Amino acid sequence: MTQASETRLSARWRGISGNDLAAGLLCLAIAAIALFNVTNLRFGTVMRMGPGFTPTVLSWLLAGFGVALIGVAVARGSEQMEAWKIRPMLAIGAAILLFSIGMQQLGLFATTVVTTLVGGLAATDSRWHEVVIMALVLGAACHLLFIVGLGMPLRAMPVFL
Repeated sequence: MTQASETRLSARWRGISGNDLAAGLLCLAIAAIALFNVTNLRFGTVMRMGPGFTPTVLSWLLAGFGVALIGVAVARGSEQMEAWKIRPMLAIGAAILLFSIGMQQLGLFATTVVTTLVGGLAATDSRWHEVVIMALVLGAACHLLFIVGLGMPLRAMPVFL
């Protein structure tokens, strides 16, 4: 690329908020993937919803949010896109993975506590005693809501206890 074409390209993108643009494009990409994956499911009607109704509607809502975020990115003007921080991405990704794996072996309470503690690693300004208290409160609340209150057939305690 020549210097003149680089200058034109940067001038074109200078008026767009990078963070909002990236978030909007990510929402559109996730919505497109979800819409592609639900094409084989029966949609149904509002009165008799099929298995594809909710995922399709939520995917279109997510696409709408993506378009709105891109609109905000253009309207807001230029903001320097922040550098990606690897620690929060790894912590949240690990928490999601641990939740999906842990539910079978650890039960709802322990899995909620562990995933909250791992998710707490994402924030650099969190105090550990607050994260531990939040993890225990969330674990108890999830147990009371889903197992006791709603009677869902979830494992309450770890397999090895």
